[in-house]
Amino acid sequence: VEACSLFTDAEIADAIGGAVTSQPFGGGTVCRWSGDTGFVQASVSPITCELLFAALDQNIDGDGQRIITDVGDGALVIEGASNIQVRAAGGCFDVEAGDGSFEPVSDDIVLGLARLAVTRIV
Repeated sequence: VEACSLFTDAEIADAIGGAVTSQPFGGGTVCRWSGDTGFVQASVSPITCELLFAALDQNIDGDGQRIITDVGDGALVIEGASNIQVRAAGGCFDVEAGDGSFEPVSDDIVLGLARLAVTRIV
């Protein structure tokens, strides 16, 4: 799965409240949508998968990390950082977001985007 296939520009614009443009990089492993009201970045990295699988398998929760079991095959939210890492369909992906000043947005935004992305890769 290429990162840019996880979301459309319109879906990201709806999530952050303004028009965006998308830019793939890293050979399709990373996609960044950005505009005046903020940004969203998605990645599909094997390194992220290794760390995520270990955290989920060992039930590492706390210290600003929260395990969520109702997204994909398990997810890890980095609380207050607008970042979620999701295991799904044998792989994983990461979504992070920020506002127009690159400050974190509500964790609900990345959680909603993660739930949407899962429907595209399973």
